[in-house]
Amino acid sequence: MGASRIVTTGGAKGDLREVYRKVAPATVIVRAGASYGSGVIIDARGFVLTNHHVIARAELVDLKARVQVQRGALSAQGVMVLDERPMAAWVLTSDPLLDLAVLKLVEPPADLRSVKLSRRDPTPGEPVAALGHGGIGLLWAIKDGEVASVGKLATHLASLVGTDCLVESGGAASAACKSAGVSVERERQRLEEKVPGLVIQTSCQISPGDSGGPLVNLAGELVGVNAFLKTDGRAAVTTNFHVHVAEVRRFLEAVPEAPAPRLPSPWELVLPGGSWLDADGDGRDDLYQSGTGEKLAFIVNTSQQPAPPGFPTRLKPDAVLGQVGGQWIGWFDRDADGTFDRVVLAGQGGAVGKALAFNGRTPGAFLGAASLTDAELLPSPRWSAVLAELAPTLDRSVVPQPPDPLLGARDFKPRDLDGDGRPDAVFARRGAGSSIFIDASSESLSGPNELEGQLRARTPVLRLVRQPGRWWIFVGATRVFESVNFITVARGLLRDGTGQLVEAPELRGADWRTLALSSFTGTTRARAEKALAVFSFYRPTSAPVPFPIFGAPRGKVSALSAPGLPLAIVTATEPHATTMAFALDGKPGDTVNTRTDWASAGFPGAGFLWSSFEGAEWFQYDTDGDGLIDAAILRRGATTEGRRLKKGAIVDAPELASGPPVKPSLLDDPARGARLRALAAETFSPELLEP
Repeated sequence: MGASRIVTTGGAKGDLREVYRKVAPATVIVRAGASYGSGVIIDARGFVLTNHHVIARAELVDLKARVQVQRGALSAQGVMVLDERPMAAWVLTSDPLLDLAVLKLVEPPADLRSVKLSRRDPTPGEPVAALGHGGIGLLWAIKDGEVASVGKLATHLASLVGTDCLVESGGAASAACKSAGVSVERERQRLEEKVPGLVIQTSCQISPGDSGGPLVNLAGELVGVNAFLKTDGRAAVTTNFHVHVAEVRRFLEAVPEAPAPRLPSPWELVLPGGSWLDADGDGRDDLYQSGTGEKLAFIVNTSQQPAPPGFPTRLKPDAVLGQVGGQWIGWFDRDADGTFDRVVLAGQGGAVGKALAFNGRTPGAFLGAASLTDAELLPSPRWSAVLAELAPTLDRSVVPQPPDPLLGARDFKPRDLDGDGRPDAVFARRGAGSSIFIDASSESLSGPNELEGQLRARTPVLRLVRQPGRWWIFVGATRVFESVNFITVARGLLRDGTGQLVEAPELRGADWRTLALSSFTGTTRARAEKALAVFSFYRPTSAPVPFPIFGAPRGKVSALSAPGLPLAIVTATEPHATTMAFALDGKPGDTVNTRTDWASAGFPGAGFLWSSFEGAEWFQYDTDGDGLIDAAILRRGATTEGRRLKKGAIVDAPELASGPPVKPSLLDDPARGARLRALAAETFSPELLEP
């Protein structure tokens, strides 16, 4: 399908209503895995144009990318009605540098509407309109504006391709990107030579989900493709960018008739903002975990190379493991020469997949059946330690088994919860997670020395183990709970008369903290409550509160202020959890040193908290300003849940789950709400902040 095969004759100019009637029926929804974006039909035979980043995580079938496309029809009242029947489409070709892709519908309907490419390039000041399916607002929304400027594509895509720091309309940025200036400039210069392309800056307010949708002139002709947006929180300004039609024309000159086998780059699947972990317990990091849900990915550094600062794209790892369309893929450097030489595609649902030779760009010869949990994939013995932690995540057929909380535990840190000078809780690093031991039944720990031996000699009544994707809670010697969201029991196990752990289906869905505390009475229960409160797993004021904030951090503490505001955001980072506390009562003269104690105490009185741990994000609010968190929004993958605390009881709050999770309007005090909005604009990508 070359550009010459697409008719580009111009049409008469019309107003926005005419543009909408012409373009909306040709604008579609493109679904790839758990994410979605927009697209535009450019040929009635079933050719669809969209962004590369929209289809980057498409389902792979024999290395060919497949997506789902949905269209709509315009009713007599002018309402676009969604066709609920998805249409399968193959990705014919895509270019991550241009951020363009072409799809071909498998069975295109006979009545498809298409949009023609404009023969004339857009110019600054020209009126244009963008259509798409933004994450906020209705589907097929049209946003009008003007062309503000035209510039080099390389300048903007340097961040996207080189360090993944750009806030796309389908993604999010990270604080780690702030230190990546040198890498961005190097990548910009490289792209300036290889891809001297153009983007269009407009005043059309695109939003997440609009990616891949059409930018058209008043004749309804395509002049660009919605691509990404950038926000300057200091000025509360969002700038919108679109791939220029000149780039689209060149891209369409070499589109194949059939989908070609393609593997995504492993670096497309690893997101910034992850954490380095020590899987084998030797005190050195060898595993990087990033993302959530179907965007979960790992960098395997079993050779324990020094990790570069920020997002580790410059590391030459031993392996990268990521997901495309819910299917795990692994890239491996088996001979340690700095280049991947094998790629393994896991089978669906844990089935054995296939291994292929790899030359750094494209897959080669078939090497036979393989599994990502194969201990022979890497020669390092540390690979076995990594697999011990990741096997249930990489292979759904592997049933997670309760781990030994002490196996591989190290760096034991005692805590004195009741202030009597003797430790009664211990925190330890363990593999790719951690262990917490709570001695609530008696004061049996004699001091900070030889804690491991003391814990082995007398098993504490409450033990918690954190692993990638799950928590294990051991209550005494008889109960074990598995939780994937840190609140409810995903699997309950009870020890029977023979000493074996057996499934207890009746425990599924319960709050593990309530179950754990119900096992204790008297002093033991009081100590357990206090311990969970200190570790921010539980507030003893009433019922268990599902707002963990990971207080008492022992990791890095940093702070920042919005322009013109005193120190306002304190970030506490541990190897497996990060919390940002927003001091809505910040005072002039505050410094990071004055806020370290606040972090260690668990951020009492914070008006807003954001926590990230084990693939989940918590957005937590003190709505009435009484110093206690009473509302929270939990996001894990594509799932969003809302909770409120009312009269000591936790209640579902589905109204909180709709819209962006950062909601300054939840705060009763308008001044606190305005301050949160200003700080959130400095911290979060625009799609996370309510308009």
